[in-house]
Amino acid sequence: MPLRLRLLSLFVPLLLATVTGVWLLAQNTLVARFDRSDHEELNDRLQQLNRQLYQTLRYHLAVARDWAWWDDSFEFIARGNPDYIDSNLSDDTLKNLNLHLVAYFDAAGKPVHTRWRKSSNHTLITLDGQPAPSSQALQPMVTTALQELRMQHSSNNIRDNRVLLVRVANVVMLAVQVSITPGEDRSTSNGALVMVRLLDKAWQEEMQSGLRTPILLRQAKTSTLPALPLSLPLDVQKPAITLFSRETPSEHLQSGWLRIGDAQHQAQFDIELSLPRQLYLQGQQSVEFFLICAFVLAGVGLLIGFLSFEYWVLVPIRHINRHIKRIAQQPKHRLPITGNDELTRVSRSINLMLDQRQDSSEREQLILDNIKDGYCELDVQGRLTRINHTMQSIIGASAEQLVGTHYSKMIPEALRPTAEHFFQEAIACSNQIPAFNSQYQRADGSLGHFEIRLSQITDSQDQICGLRGILRDTSRQEAYHSALLDMAYRDALTGVGNRKAFSERLQGLCHGNAPFALLFIDLDQFKPVNDRFGHDVGDQLLQHVAKRLGGLLRDDDRVFRLGGDEFTVVLPNTQREQAWMVAQRLLNRAGEDYDIDGTCIDFITPSIGLAMYPEDAQDSESLLRAADLAMYEAKQARNRVMSYSPALATSHSSDTP
Repeated sequence: MPLRLRLLSLFVPLLLATVTGVWLLAQNTLVARFDRSDHEELNDRLQQLNRQLYQTLRYHLAVARDWAWWDDSFEFIARGNPDYIDSNLSDDTLKNLNLHLVAYFDAAGKPVHTRWRKSSNHTLITLDGQPAPSSQALQPMVTTALQELRMQHSSNNIRDNRVLLVRVANVVMLAVQVSITPGEDRSTSNGALVMVRLLDKAWQEEMQSGLRTPILLRQAKTSTLPALPLSLPLDVQKPAITLFSRETPSEHLQSGWLRIGDAQHQAQFDIELSLPRQLYLQGQQSVEFFLICAFVLAGVGLLIGFLSFEYWVLVPIRHINRHIKRIAQQPKHRLPITGNDELTRVSRSINLMLDQRQDSSEREQLILDNIKDGYCELDVQGRLTRINHTMQSIIGASAEQLVGTHYSKMIPEALRPTAEHFFQEAIACSNQIPAFNSQYQRADGSLGHFEIRLSQITDSQDQICGLRGILRDTSRQEAYHSALLDMAYRDALTGVGNRKAFSERLQGLCHGNAPFALLFIDLDQFKPVNDRFGHDVGDQLLQHVAKRLGGLLRDDDRVFRLGGDEFTVVLPNTQREQAWMVAQRLLNRAGEDYDIDGTCIDFITPSIGLAMYPEDAQDSESLLRAADLAMYEAKQARNRVMSYSPALATSHSSDTP
């Protein structure tokens, strides 16, 4: 350990322990307290949001009751007075009441009158900021949702009136249903009044004006945070509102949300509120400022001590160290010997040791330069410290270029993590180190393969100080092995994957969870090509087809030839709509004219069957069968794409005798 580090080891642990203790104390008291204050502020805002939402529900319930318990409304349901509509349900009236829909239903639940307010869908608030549906699309969605909630059916029990917050597509509606009763008599109902407000920017501004912070509508998300049920008195069937608190997506922000559910407590959507963690951040800054001041003061004290130690102790040692570093570059250089103190005697002993070591090293290098395999030595950081002539020939660089270079510079970047893991295992291994095979990069940029066997180098204290290795170039063996492997998985005629490669690729994708598409392609009228023009032209045609198919695919997509004129295409991570578009492009491209050595072949068209995993099948055999059935169906009309459906399997089984 350097003398500086020894001095530091006396003071730094005490300093770190003190500062750490102060930091922990501040974190567990001041900063934690500030954080709890931020948390309480978030909860208060959420409680306030709940109260404002409750007031909105109460307001719309009061409006609905005023209209439903009005004698004119009772008479309108009973006798249908048209003046009632003209005078009471104008656009201005609905706009003043913040309503988008008012609907009247008779006692049997049949609609008597429905009035929509003319408004733009651009003012609506959508979940997660998605585009809102058009008015023409949204109105039937709202009507269907009201029917599913049975809002058109009235009840004589006042407590059966409902106030609901329901998600429709990606917008939210506030629906109020009140039974229509005459005067003070609440025992007789001749229908139901339903009022609907779509949550829009006006509602958002109402909520935000009291909260002083933005709110967002989100899709209901899964949460592991503690949920606190919120309840406020409302003498009707009302939404289930739950408070979730809290989540800290970043150090600067905290968020919480109200989850709105239906009468069955099924989540509909979330109202999210985010606040900055102001007090927490201020506490953190105060603690950091205090720690910086403490470190500065401690640093000043250490600096004074180090200056004294530097002048009296380290300057003489540094002089010796400079000469030792020079010896690493010039092995014949020796330490200067002046005086007769302890450091001079140490220098004399070092010079004697260096003379003996140089003689031994020259003998070892002579032996190493005459062996046929490459030899190298590395330090514990992975830098080359010694190589022989064979190693220089394998890498294609001189010793001056290689010594001092990290071994990773000679290995392709993609293989460096594996090589680093093996290097660390070799440093830590106490038993025999296994051989390592990998690619290496020559000085000219070309790649080769090698096998290296490493052993540990230890110093006089039996501590590992590096590794030595015997390297053998196996580039020819690897090239031969790769050629055999390529022949086993590649179609000899077209160069695309063969049936064996297709089977393994398909089984591998079926073992995963990601969806993918399989296209089964058969060439229409291919046999006449061989009959009219010969098998050589047919083979060239298959080569052109394979090239056209491969030219339209992504890097991850693969083309395979199963045999004859049958091809398959595998499209990983693809949905049915995307796969259909790809199949159409392949259909058009493969159906174009072919020019084979001056012979124009214009009657070849493909028939393509499409099957999806896991929608159509859950294993490779069933998926291939589904794609084959779809291709068979497409081949009945030729030159088209057919997507698999269960009806195809039923039809095929019924056609089979």
